[in-house]
Amino acid sequence: MRWIVIVLAIVIMSIAGYAQSSVSLIITLDDISNKKELQDFIDSRAGILNKFTHQYSIEHEIKAINAVSAEVPEWMVEKLEKLPYVQKIERNVIVEMLESTENPESINATQVWRELDSNNLNITGKNITIAVIDSGINYSHPDFGSCSVNDIQTGNCTKIRNGYDFIDNDNNPMDESGHGTKVAGIIGANGSIKGIAPDSVLIAYRVCTDSCSIANILSAMNLAIDPDQDGNYSDAHDIIHLSLGTASQGPDGSWANMVNKAVNEANVTVVLAAGNSGPDGSSLCKGTGNGSFSSVCTPANAGKSLSVGASIGNSDIAGFSSRGPTQYGFIKPEIIAPGVNVNSTSYTGSYDTGNGTSFSSPIISGIVALIKQKHSDWTPDQIRFALRNTAENLNISILEQGYGYSNAYRAVMLNHTQPTGFLNSTERNASGTIILKGVVSALNLTNFTLSWGSGFDPISWNYINSSNETNFSVYWNSNNVSEDGNYTIRLQVFDNETVSEDRLILEIATDKIKPVIQILSPLNNTWLNTTVFNITYNSTDENMKNCSLYWNNELNQTNSTQFNSFQVDSAQGIHNWLIICSDILSNQNSTDIQWINIDNQPPWLNITFPQNNTNINQKIIVNWTAIDNLDDNLTCQLKLNETSFNSYAENNTNKSMEINISDGYYNLFLTCWDNANNTNQSGNVTILIDRYPPEIHVFNPANNSFLNTTEIIFNFSTTDTGIDKCELWANWTGWNLNETFSNISSGIIYTTAKNLTDSIYQWQLLCNSSLGNINTTDNMTFEVDRIPPQLMLTSPVNNTIWTSSNSVDFRYNFSDYGICYIYINNNNILNKTSGNSFSRSLSNGIYNWSVLCQDKAGNVNRTDIRFFTISYTEPTVQVQSGGGGGGVVLKSVLPSNTIHIPYIDKNQEKTISFDSGTEISIEVDQRTEQVKIILNEKINRTNRLSGLLYKYLEINTTNLDSLNYAVIMFAVEKNWSRDKENIRMLHYKNEKWNKLETKLVGSDNVHEFYNATTDSFSLFAIVGDIKPFCGNEIPERGEECDGEINKTCVDFGFDNGNLICLDCRINTQGCVATTTTTTISKAEATKTGNESSEDYTVLVFIILSIAVLFFLCTGLIKSKTMFKKTKRRVKKNHGIMDETQFHINIQSHIFPTLCFNIFPYS
Repeated sequence: MRWIVIVLAIVIMSIAGYAQSSVSLIITLDDISNKKELQDFIDSRAGILNKFTHQYSIEHEIKAINAVSAEVPEWMVEKLEKLPYVQKIERNVIVEMLESTENPESINATQVWRELDSNNLNITGKNITIAVIDSGINYSHPDFGSCSVNDIQTGNCTKIRNGYDFIDNDNNPMDESGHGTKVAGIIGANGSIKGIAPDSVLIAYRVCTDSCSIANILSAMNLAIDPDQDGNYSDAHDIIHLSLGTASQGPDGSWANMVNKAVNEANVTVVLAAGNSGPDGSSLCKGTGNGSFSSVCTPANAGKSLSVGASIGNSDIAGFSSRGPTQYGFIKPEIIAPGVNVNSTSYTGSYDTGNGTSFSSPIISGIVALIKQKHSDWTPDQIRFALRNTAENLNISILEQGYGYSNAYRAVMLNHTQPTGFLNSTERNASGTIILKGVVSALNLTNFTLSWGSGFDPISWNYINSSNETNFSVYWNSNNVSEDGNYTIRLQVFDNETVSEDRLILEIATDKIKPVIQILSPLNNTWLNTTVFNITYNSTDENMKNCSLYWNNELNQTNSTQFNSFQVDSAQGIHNWLIICSDILSNQNSTDIQWINIDNQPPWLNITFPQNNTNINQKIIVNWTAIDNLDDNLTCQLKLNETSFNSYAENNTNKSMEINISDGYYNLFLTCWDNANNTNQSGNVTILIDRYPPEIHVFNPANNSFLNTTEIIFNFSTTDTGIDKCELWANWTGWNLNETFSNISSGIIYTTAKNLTDSIYQWQLLCNSSLGNINTTDNMTFEVDRIPPQLMLTSPVNNTIWTSSNSVDFRYNFSDYGICYIYINNNNILNKTSGNSFSRSLSNGIYNWSVLCQDKAGNVNRTDIRFFTISYTEPTVQVQSGGGGGGVVLKSVLPSNTIHIPYIDKNQEKTISFDSGTEISIEVDQRTEQVKIILNEKINRTNRLSGLLYKYLEINTTNLDSLNYAVIMFAVEKNWSRDKENIRMLHYKNEKWNKLETKLVGSDNVHEFYNATTDSFSLFAIVGDIKPFCGNEIPERGEECDGEINKTCVDFGFDNGNLICLDCRINTQGCVATTTTTTISKAEATKTGNESSEDYTVLVFIILSIAVLFFLCTGLIKSKTMFKKTKRRVKKNHGIMDETQFHINIQSHIFPTLCFNIFPYS
């Protein structure tokens, strides 16, 4: 039963809430995204039934100005004003359609229609879109194309393209009251009557019946500047027309703001009726304080609106037309047009007349459409100044006619973009130094000029300033005026052709300056921890009377002598206060309401976790509670030893905070202070934090290191708040635990492994913390290596004499990995970690070199010191005979290699090398100095040799008489010799070739290497056998002798002597005859016979050569015959052939030159 009663009570209370009066509002938000938050707030306050009925809710979304319209209970308005995201709240008042009851007069635009635009089309407003925001349009009227509902909704109505009904929330904007159809007809009717822009396109937005709401109007404008509601204004309509107005909003209201946004951001010209609030009008707008005229209605008073008044024909202002200036001093209306007895279309389907600015302003919308067709690139501001600058002055006040009576033809046919300029203002009343601000624009700006005059229509003007800046801020001392009253500020903007003008009306008071109050301390929302304090401020005014302090909305004290401080004695709590100052002329000013918080008690603190002496091995969460008697938000700081963590805590709530800090022992305490700087600190809490495994730092041996000792020292360190133990695992004798370290403190830990043999070892460290955290190192290795590296020098060898060039190639063998240090003349000239060779260019002289190498384990080896000599001389051309070898003929002698040896010690073998690969090792029987050895390998001779010649070597020396022996090492190409064992060196000495002892000592891929020993130098020959191989003691065909001779000189007719075997032929040069039968000896006969044999050979060669020449020259005779035939053939064909050319061709390509020398062609 009790629950039934509760439910009934809630229902009754909800129904009672709905019985309250409601109000329609326009609410401007920080951002349109706050719309949902606002609706949630309305639902939460409006009662349970609202969730079902939605009686109180947001009705329209107006994105362009971040506003919505909403129906709410009257009592909710005050709560809505306090919401942080609400900027402004305005009543959604009823707006009037601005008609009057006098006789109208029409305007003639046919003169413009005959003119052509840039596309050669008549200027009739063609394709210009005009959004008519009114009571709708009767689209079925014949002058609008007799369109149906379906035509409107499908976009098939040519004249009225589409629209929307914001009353019934559908897309059928049919006019049911008549005002909108009249307005639309004046703009663009095209039938029995024609509007000002008969070919314009109308968009019908129905927002009114007999009256209109601002919310519906703003929604229609929002749709007009952004039809697809995507936030991009590129699809905005060209013109918005409003023959509507209200007295409920000023020039900074939401409606005026929407007008300014449409012009500034969407590039839309907004034409508005100024209103029918003139002296003879039926309604009044907000007064501006001018004392004589009622002001222009909203939104026609918006800064960027094109406000239109009404005239009687073109002669006078209509009595009902609203006058200016606006609340901020702007000149409105800006222009006037006929507004009396204006004929137009009727919503009944016929025609009717009407009076009012509702019917003068559509004329201007039509003219704007004509201008827009002619000048499609003009901005709304440029269009406004085109209308202003071409308007006709009716010689009535500017407050009535604005800048004059509109002239459609002159405005449309301007061929020059008009300069623009606007004065800015937020207040009409002014005094003292005034800042005049504004903005100007022109294609070819010359300058602008500011001046002032007395009254609304000054007769004369006084200069203020002039400049060519586009944004200006100019100071003007209004104390220059003679008396209080209304004054006009005029801005004139000049370009090369035109001057444009803007005016501002200011009401100047010579002494109506309020006192200026500046609060010094305490500032608003200050917190103090004392109850007695001073309020200090500055107050300036030439005629100050007094200043009063109001404390908690009551007068606290007044100061009539000093205007800079009050002393306050107050209890704890939150208080408000303000200061009001007055001068003797009753000009009064006050500060905004200030708030102060007085709190002299510190917060109470308690750490709930961790407790004292807690060990923590996981993430660290600290929980605490802080309570303050006044402050809802406290600033707190947790401190662990010297590390601080800042936080905020709500009053009397449990606070948790995760701490990120390294492991260790900590003293934890909490400090909190309130906004009044009252501070408290908790008791100390001791904790151990150990969340991470110990850190292990290995110092020795390094991973992958090389060591040359059997005793390895291990040292490492580990860091942690509490180490339990560390273990060393290794594979000295299989993988096992080698050593355990307990009771570890800070510092480096040492241990030693002994008697390790040369090998590669693995080891690893494992450490435990006291809270069970474990860490291990990676498996590490080291290698024990005590064997020094193997090292050998290969080139140049000891005592080498380098003659080929000044560049020496050094080579050595290194059997390990590490670094080698190269020394030349005991200087370390190079360090190498890879490769085993290098080159150096050295000057002539004696050098020593050696190499020291160290492997990765530090084992070192060094070679012996080797000596070499650089003795290089540029080649020279010389001809020289072999030393001691008479009877040798040298031909085509080429430059020889010469080596200079500074000295050779006794019994010291000295080796010198030549580029060809030939080496000579020399030993002397006494110290010898300044030795020179000359090698010539490219010589020829005519003497026969016993064997096949490989090459000659000619070796001559200077200062080498003390030679014991010399060993000549030479190389023979493998593919030259058929039998490597039969290669030998011959020495030409004592006029004959002598065979030297020759040994095969080695080979490589190309050569065989031999050594031959000699006791002197002259001419040498390297020879090999040809078939038959004479000297192998094997009888072969063609041989007469082969080492052994079985005959004697007697067998050849000599008395005695010795036969010799020369080239496998028996030679009798050693035979002697004791008796002579001729005048020459047998030996001479033998020699003569040998020479005759040689001569015979030459004769045979000559005979063969003559035979070859004969054969070739026989061919020449045939060629001669061929030439003659060819010559006749060429002449027959009228060609020319040169015999000399043919002769040369034969010489060059057919026969040797010798043939023609012997048998010349004729």
